Amino acid sequence: MKRLTFVLAGTAALTTLAACGQGEETNGETTEINSSSNTETNEVNEPADEEPESDPEENETNETSGADANEEDPEENMNEEVTSPEEDEEETEEAETEEEASAANETNESAEEPETETAELNENESGEEEAAADEEAAMVDPLHLYYADAELLDTFKVEADTSVTMDDAGAMEAMELWAAGPEEEELYGLLPEGASVQSVELDDTMATVSLSPEAEDANLGSSGEMMLTDQIALMMEQFGAEETMILIDGEEVSDFLGHMDLSEPIQAGDPEAVELYSAE
Repeated sequence: MKRLTFVLAGTAALTTLAACGQGEETNGETTEINSSSNTETNEVNEPADEEPESDPEENETNETSGADANEEDPEENMNEEVTSPEEDEEETEEAETEEEASAANETNESAEEPETETAELNENESGEEEAAADEEAAMVDPLHLYYADAELLDTFKVEADTSVTMDDAGAMEAMELWAAGPEEEELYGLLPEGASVQSVELDDTMATVSLSPEAEDANLGSSGEMMLTDQIALMMEQFGAEETMILIDGEEVSDFLGHMDLSEPIQAGDPEAVELYSAE
């Protein structure tokens, strides 16, 4: 029994030893395989690792170029540092010059404005003075009134005691003085009693005078009728009218006093040819 036990124990021991031997062999093979793989991997990686070391000249060239570039950069930086203040100073001077020019322009404009206003004021004053002078000059002075002698043979002119403006209102005032008749006993007014001047209009060299219908009641004969229309035209000549249209109650008539055609304007005669009346 003891012998059998001993035999079994020995067999187990041998089996164990055999198993251990196989394990070591397997581990050895695995180790060899891993070592071989690592060796191959290292051999593959070594050329890649060795590439940077394969161009030492290029490295030197790059280092030299970098050094040269670094040596040149300071000079450029120095030039930039030297130039920049000058450019800044020039820009500052230009800006100051522009500001001074702008200020000078503003000053000139400010100085011109009062001069312009003064010139405009002077022009306005001059225009007003001229207008006032024109108004003073646009007067009929002396004003002459035209009347016939008692025999209705001649026409005389009488200087009125007043002056009138050279416009429609002045012309109307003058015609009313004429229609009122002369103060001199030797002279005779041709407009019949009750007749009046209705209106007067001036248009450049043309005047239009409208008489009331009572004007047709005049009994003057042919020579007196011509004197009447001529006197009206002479009155309007003082206001710049070269011819005068005579209307009756605002209408043109072709048979004034029965036979005179007033559809055409009456030409003014020469006032210098009319004698100034004198009582002496």
